[in-house]
Amino acid sequence: MNMRSIRICLILHSAEMWGAERSSLELIDALRVHGWDCFVVLPRGGPLIRELKRRGLTFGIVPYKWWVGKSLPLWKQITYALWNILMIIPVAIKLSRWKCNIVITNTITTCVGAFAANLLRRPHVWYIREFGYEDHGLHFHLGSKLSHWLMDRLSSVFIANSQSIAHKYQRYLTPSKLKLVYQPVILNKALFDEQLSTDHIAKIKCILVGSIRNGKRQEDAVRAIANLVRKGKSVELNIIGEGDQKYKEYLFKIINENKIEKNVKFSGYVENPLPFIKNSDVLLMCSKSEAFGRVTIEAMKAGKPVIGARSGGTAELIQEGFNGLLYEPLNYKDLANKIEYFCENPELAKQMGKNAQQWATKRFNQARYGQEIMSILEPLIKA
Repeated sequence: MNMRSIRICLILHSAEMWGAERSSLELIDALRVHGWDCFVVLPRGGPLIRELKRRGLTFGIVPYKWWVGKSLPLWKQITYALWNILMIIPVAIKLSRWKCNIVITNTITTCVGAFAANLLRRPHVWYIREFGYEDHGLHFHLGSKLSHWLMDRLSSVFIANSQSIAHKYQRYLTPSKLKLVYQPVILNKALFDEQLSTDHIAKIKCILVGSIRNGKRQEDAVRAIANLVRKGKSVELNIIGEGDQKYKEYLFKIINENKIEKNVKFSGYVENPLPFIKNSDVLLMCSKSEAFGRVTIEAMKAGKPVIGARSGGTAELIQEGFNGLLYEPLNYKDLANKIEYFCENPELAKQMGKNAQQWATKRFNQARYGQEIMSILEPLIKA
């Protein structure tokens, strides 16, 4: 078969522009560089549609549901499962009409692509970008054992976006099917050059980017800032993102109790966080179970050191004392100590930022990513 006539369909779990969706665009771009045609199926419309249209991609919308969730009642789990069984048919029709050779499901949250590919006897690849329960509190509606068995049964290959993800899933899936591929994390130069008015007064300005929820542990950063302010340190924290309103109120309570309203700022959701990262001194990655950490690499490519929790994918990206520092997960005092180290050693912080930029730029790039992805997918066509 002519490798330049291959057609790939990506099954996405949403049409937002979060990490998994941005990563899917990088996958599409890498495949198209090699001459492969890409098609996309989504469960609903959203901002991602604009990017698909900009690339001239053919896409379709089929209203399937996630097969994972948080504490849903049994009747709703059963309803979602029955609905997804019905949605397999329209997904399969699109795959057949587009004459797709390979089907790739972009996260573990949806399953209809795997069943549709199996129905058409097409190779299916499951791209695993999240722990599931550890990072998002998600449970499989069909139970862990049956769901993992189905994933393994229906898929030719699994691609993990970090060693931590691969390590978890090798307990449930055939280990020989698991492949590790790090995302390239491509920065849009035009977005990066956007200018912000600078009001940099503090000796060190920290930034934390991500959805506001307990799993991201913004409270550790807030408590660390409070600890440093009590010690008379000049520090600021800018929290970028939106999310759980109750958790956000909890953060405000901590801020008010410690009287650090002037030291902690909430900038809300911003479509382009790169200028905010550029305007900071250090990025904090406090998530206790980060699968990979796109924003960690974005900060490094922007020339910023990262202080992150010693867990998950974060521990794979930060080389202690070279491109950042690691702290014990959930230990805000240890985090405060690491921030204070940068306060007292600003030149070392800048050098780590330079190291981070050189290392991340060399390691995380589209050419490397494309080669690794093609080495996994091409054998599926030849088989």
